[in-house]
Amino acid sequence: METNKMVWGLLMPLSYNWTRKPLENLIFDNDVWNKTVDESVKAGINTIVIDLLDGLRYDSHPEIALDGAWTTD
Repeated sequence: METNKMVWGLLMPLSYNWTRKPLENLIFDNDVWNKTVDESVKAGINTIVIDLLDGLRYDSHPEIALDGAWTTD
């Protein structure tokens, strides 16, 4: 295991909570994901963080989710 390695990250927000726009057309695209990962590796990025923000409807606090947010299912 390599020690003292720097973390170079890419933050990918699932939604932007300040837009308050519906997420009904939000889809996961394998080709886009694969290209993002490939280009990230080329750029030296070794960590991708997906921030769910209000793009996921949590059972405990559904009021913070955007219209069309993904369910936990």
